[in-house]
Amino acid sequence: TQSSVSKRLRRLEEDVGAKLIERHKGTRAVTLTRAGLAFVGIANRWLEIQEDVRTLHTVSEQLPLSIGSLESQNMAFFTRMYLALQQHRPILRLKFMQRHSAEMYSLVEKRTIHVGFTLLDLHNPSLSVRLCYQEPLVGLRPIAKGHAAGGANSDTELVIPVEDLDPEHELYMEWSDSLRIWHDQYWDPAAPGRLRSDSLNLMSFLLKEPEQWAIFPYSLAKKCAPKENLEIFRITPAPPDRMCYALTHKFSSDETLEALAVFNGIFMPILREELSSDSKIFEDALLGPL
Repeated sequence: TQSSVSKRLRRLEEDVGAKLIERHKGTRAVTLTRAGLAFVGIANRWLEIQEDVRTLHTVSEQLPLSIGSLESQNMAFFTRMYLALQQHRPILRLKFMQRHSAEMYSLVEKRTIHVGFTLLDLHNPSLSVRLCYQEPLVGLRPIAKGHAAGGANSDTELVIPVEDLDPEHELYMEWSDSLRIWHDQYWDPAAPGRLRSDSLNLMSFLLKEPEQWAIFPYSLAKKCAPKENLEIFRITPAPPDRMCYALTHKFSSDETLEALAVFNGIFMPILREELSSDSKIFEDALLGPL
């Protein structure tokens, strides 16, 4: 009844020591006070905690696995891996986070994620930093009308010398410091006309004109080429490979190690399928000796 609801509200206000509802004389309308609005957030969190407690017996039977990856990896093949992890039985309690390379070290050190993938090889006394894979950087350009595509889906591999690539029509993304050093050996970094971007979606959207070209990791180029009517080509001399490192905590729990073993069993076969034949894969990147 209305009176019982009013009594419970007054008792709640006494318990929390604050007025939660503003009552208006002569009307049945009520409004939340500032304390009332704050209490709504607390109440919602309490309901979430109650739900977590209710499902605790189920959660305790699931291995937790949190993974940090890069945008380019998610676009290339990590999404496929995440779908495979979701199908694993017994069920894993999964969490996926997309972050930049530099952020991965802090996330793994704080145990926010169990494994992170980064392009940076940095020293951290708490972390195991292992080379996971390296793949070639290749060229990507729109397919000219009347021409068949070369590259990943072709029987013949297209090779273009550096001197035949016009820097004024390049869409440039700095995949690594080693690429920048290699790049600056052949083209003036201050040359006009070169478009720079750090957005993968923008890069693929802008790569439309026949004379345009860009440098991409092979796995990402392989994914973008058929969708955007692009062809892959090799550059000679070749740019340095893109190196990817796996980060794990040196003092991982047995539960985490078990989850990483499951992850490794799914991840490595997908990696072998998605990378080019001249890529290098390090099978012990997650679980092997330092």
